[in-house]
Amino acid sequence: ARGEERRAFAVACCLAIFNQATASTAIINYAPKLLQRMGGMSASGSLAFTFIIAITKVLGVSAGLLLVDTVGRPPLLIWGALGCC
Repeated sequence: ARGEERRAFAVACCLAIFNQATASTAIINYAPKLLQRMGGMSASGSLAFTFIIAITKVLGVSAGLLLVDTVGRPPLLIWGALGCC
């Protein structure tokens, strides 16, 4: 990428790499099997916990969207990075 879009392209690539590195999709996809094998849960119990994980993820994303407009991107990026560390 060259020109004006270079920085936006770099940010998009970094976000995509971060998304894959945190395995957010894999957690939802494999949670029922992991909870059954490692947690000793029943199939219905593991699905219930997976549902709770998905709802928590939706609530977190919604809160993030609202905070971006209120607080701004730079402070959220800094605090999010510190929280991940």
